Amino acid sequence: MTLSTLVAATALGLAYALFTILPLVLVFVWIAYLILLFVTVDKPPNEAFPWYLAWKAGKGTGSARYWYGKHRFWLRRYVLRSFRSSAGNLLVQLHTLRTGPPETAQLTADQVPGTRLLLRAFRLKNNELFLKRDSAKAPAIKGAVKGLKTKLKESDTYRDGYLRYLIDIYFGYSEPERKLILAHQEPTMLERLDESPTLQKLFILLVTVVVSLFIYGVLRISGIPLPGP
Repeated sequence: MTLSTLVAATALGLAYALFTILPLVLVFVWIAYLILLFVTVDKPPNEAFPWYLAWKAGKGTGSARYWYGKHRFWLRRYVLRSFRSSAGNLLVQLHTLRTGPPETAQLTADQVPGTRLLLRAFRLKNNELFLKRDSAKAPAIKGAVKGLKTKLKESDTYRDGYLRYLIDIYFGYSEPERKLILAHQEPTMLERLDESPTLQKLFILLVTVVVSLFIYGVLRISGIPLPGP
């Protein structure tokens, strides 16, 4: 509904108000809509989708890294969207205590990994591929897919298997490494912007549109002649 309304408004604006401020406003609205769409992407259409992508990556074809990258994104998105609330995080911590290794019982309440901590370890594990040479990345991807497949076979549902897989990754790190992961601070908005060329371009485009609208408004108010129909 929102998309069709925007398309209709854009068509009418270009047809009847091309030389007014309306097209700039529509550009701003489109940018805001796309940013919100990117930020609020929901979890996959079904819980088997992250495994399907991992299966494609595990076939060992030339596009394995592409499929594995999509698997990483959608698995993280699925788990985050499914267990992002306080109650969901508590459920993940409880699941960790019940299905984790014996050493889990020795952890204090603030040390038991929840949703974000498991995903932080998952992201770190995948970032380690960056340090490997190209010939070593394919075996690492196959190993990760095999590990996920094993956990899924042990589980009643996909979501159970995904959590078991993430728990296995987290406790695969040594205790000093887990302390480092636990102490790590999530990046701020400015750091995320600095790390993402895509977000940088969207931000520059957004600032450009806002500044253009401001300048256009000032010129209109000051009475300076502007192109018009």
